[in-house]
Amino acid sequence: MVSLPLELHERIVDSLSAHTNALGACSLVSRHWFPRARYHLFWTLDLSADWTPEPNGMTSLLSLLLNSHTPATFTPYISSIILTRRTWGMTPVNSILSVLQRVGVVPNRLEIDCPAYEPLKPFFCASLRSLSLTLHLDIHIDTLLAYISAFPLLESLRLAGSARYQAEETGQTSDLDFIFRLQTLAVSGSNIATPLFSRLAEALCLCEHESRHLEPSIRTITLQNITVWTSVFDFLSSSAARNVSQLLVSNCHIESTPFPIPLNSLQHLAVADTEPPQGIHTLLKLSSTFGLGHFLPTLLLSTVTIAFSRVPSPSSFVHAPWEELDAILSSKARFPQLRRFTIGMANDMNNFGKLRLSPLPQGLQDVLCGKGNGVLERCSERGVMDFAK
Repeated sequence: MVSLPLELHERIVDSLSAHTNALGACSLVSRHWFPRARYHLFWTLDLSADWTPEPNGMTSLLSLLLNSHTPATFTPYISSIILTRRTWGMTPVNSILSVLQRVGVVPNRLEIDCPAYEPLKPFFCASLRSLSLTLHLDIHIDTLLAYISAFPLLESLRLAGSARYQAEETGQTSDLDFIFRLQTLAVSGSNIATPLFSRLAEALCLCEHESRHLEPSIRTITLQNITVWTSVFDFLSSSAARNVSQLLVSNCHIESTPFPIPLNSLQHLAVADTEPPQGIHTLLKLSSTFGLGHFLPTLLLSTVTIAFSRVPSPSSFVHAPWEELDAILSSKARFPQLRRFTIGMANDMNNFGKLRLSPLPQGLQDVLCGKGNGVLERCSERGVMDFAK
């Protein structure tokens, strides 16, 4: 019985959950049969609220954790905490995090999206590797960066919402070297992107002025709902983005022609939008940015993906500038390593930019790559065309 598959162990434990004596007997055979052996299932602690006034459940939970005669044995197994929709009149986010930290929770991921939350006091500094913040209060960017800098192990950062960036003196200084420790950076909205990238650009200039040579570590950048690009392109042109291999752009509008960006390490480019014309327009701008100009062509770019969050209407699909896109992506001089151009429907883009695709309707696939009349004929001839499965 000890050698039975773990899935069968868990099924038996579930079926015997109300029979304490039977579970005790099973635990004598193998510790795999005891519920405590399954604490790895306590992966995520989701303490999100709805928008109605909060009952006393949260207060009771925190009191139970603090006042129990024996420590809660599951707390060390929690690796992810989610707090969303907690607003004024509810138990404050800082109170919840403080209790969780006191009872031994050591998460590596924290997600907060609460209207009443202001990131001032950091928790779990010694363990946190992934942080997702949606800001509803208009705090100063220096305050935000001081908060982020308190996490020395941070590898993944997602920021959304709004921050303030003015020439006022905040009295706060922070070590912005965290930008050289990040592996994944996701930013949603120009109201946070502009102050964030402007401030980081200043910090990078200071590093260069002080002759501090730090090796950039960012590999993946996700940009969502961006309409103002000056500071974004400045950052992408900086040393911090030198090793970026994956760029995902979702629901972004690029009106002006961007200057060439030397992302010579870029291997994967993905664009998601609601409608084909806007999505292709964005992809054309980015393709021209990375493949033209006085910089070398993007020698490493191997995959390009475009996806739509809504099923396109036939008229918007047909009148999108597919031919222009076909001409650029089929050019071996611009993209010599391109091996796959994928088109599909965007099911979801999570916090850190992994685009989930589903198939494009067959009729629309035929419009693009129909025999003898496909609008992506040159890409088809090059052998790079692919549709999401």
